[in-house]
Amino acid sequence: MSFFGPANCCGPAYRDLWNSFAGGKHHVIGNHDMDRYTYEEYTQGMDMSGRYYSFDQGDFHFIVLDGNNLFDGKEYTHYARAKLFAREYVGEGSPDFCHEQARRKKYSTR
Repeated sequence: MSFFGPANCCGPAYRDLWNSFAGGKHHVIGNHDMDRYTYEEYTQGMDMSGRYYSFDQGDFHFIVLDGNNLFDGKEYTHYARAKLFAREYVGEGSPDFCHEQARRKKYSTR
């Protein structure tokens, strides 16, 4: 939920609105969320468990990834504080996370 764009996405008004929704919700970091923060600041401010996580909902297992990594042809750098390059990538750690999730028992996140 990053539709607030470059506004203070970790600010009290945004968190209060997010927390007021009584239904199930899972946050995915968007590029506009990174206009003011590092991923560490953002995940902490939104009380997220991390950049990558998974959860089960009914018969489905969801894997959430952070696609805000920049690649200059040699290394990945996480996009932060509006330092945007031309293209974004999921990054080096996410394939390992996806493979780990795929090896788990059906629908298990433990």
